[in-house]
Amino acid sequence: MDERFLRRALELAALGRYTAPPNPAVGAVLVRDGRVLAEAFHARAGGPHAEAQVLRVGAAARGAALFVNLEPCCHVGRTPPCAERIIAAGVARVVAAHPDPDPRVQGGGLALLRRHGVSVGVGLLEDEAKELNRPFFKYLETGLPWVTVKAAVSVDGVMAPPGTRWITRPETRRHGRVLRRENEALLTGIATVLADDPQLTPRPRRGAGPLLRIVLDPLARTPPEARLLRGAARDPVLVLVGPDAPAEARRRLEDRGAEVLTIPPASSPTNSPPPPGPESAAGPSTGGPGAPRRALSLRAALAAVGGRGVRTLLVEAGPRLTSSLLREGLADRLLLYLAPRFLGRGDGSGLFDGAAPTNAGGGPAPPRAQPAPASARYARLGPDLL
Repeated sequence: MDERFLRRALELAALGRYTAPPNPAVGAVLVRDGRVLAEAFHARAGGPHAEAQVLRVGAAARGAALFVNLEPCCHVGRTPPCAERIIAAGVARVVAAHPDPDPRVQGGGLALLRRHGVSVGVGLLEDEAKELNRPFFKYLETGLPWVTVKAAVSVDGVMAPPGTRWITRPETRRHGRVLRRENEALLTGIATVLADDPQLTPRPRRGAGPLLRIVLDPLARTPPEARLLRGAARDPVLVLVGPDAPAEARRRLEDRGAEVLTIPPASSPTNSPPPPGPESAAGPSTGGPGAPRRALSLRAALAAVGGRGVRTLLVEAGPRLTSSLLREGLADRLLLYLAPRFLGRGDGSGLFDGAAPTNAGGGPAPPRAQPAPASARYARLGPDLL
């Protein structure tokens, strides 16, 4: 019976997964004698917590059991502590899936409930509950955003074929654009900006909050007339440059409303050949032919993004930046759109062609972090596969 009500709390929590940030997604179910008195979820930061909403039943809460996917808070934020409200309402029992890792809580809410005579159960459906709020927990523990890499490839592994802009069908591309609404920021590389001149805005726009758009641009080559700079007042733009970026180029971007931030280069330059077309998204050469490219440190880039309070980051970039994030183990989730097309491989056009050749055979290195089979999910989008 407990699992049934806690599972319902998880279902409710999921309704706020993309609207509750920067708060975690939380659902609550209030039960007496096997009958649900009230249920709710936390919809938006600054709004009432799920526990506070179900306690609006008043005196009926006395002696009831409360099921919640995350430990009730015990600190004063934008709203009063939920643990104190639960005690005041006379709730007899609280079942939480797991403690809150927030340093302001960390078991304090459960301890407070126990001190006031409330029966506490913890640990039921813990893994499922943690999965729901993994981006929130990662940011708390590391200060880095949860990174989702989105890529589209043909069945023969081609990601960026010369002369072909779209690989997938229109309905698949619409699905990919909606992902922007589920993240607080979007990262791309200078290669994509120069090749496609994208706007990188949330679509559909209605109801979407501001989206921080970030360009990894070692030499500040983003054109001042680039389309993504036109809406900087609504969706801010952050350009991450290297120490060699010309001061005049930086000033031109700042005059267009972008914030420009210098981050360090990668610990060692790479000598692998760039893909055809625009120069590498991770960084162009700073010397003559054959000179190593001064790519920017991707870990430093993520730290800079996390330092601005960004908890969820979507990456839409070319083969080099995409493969580098995967190879370095910096991506938490890969969304791969597979189109039923054969495009023919060209140098640098494959998903992992941008990775440094570090394996025994001299070919591209695979991602450092390999997913467990149970973590894979599949869906059909018309003729394409997600």
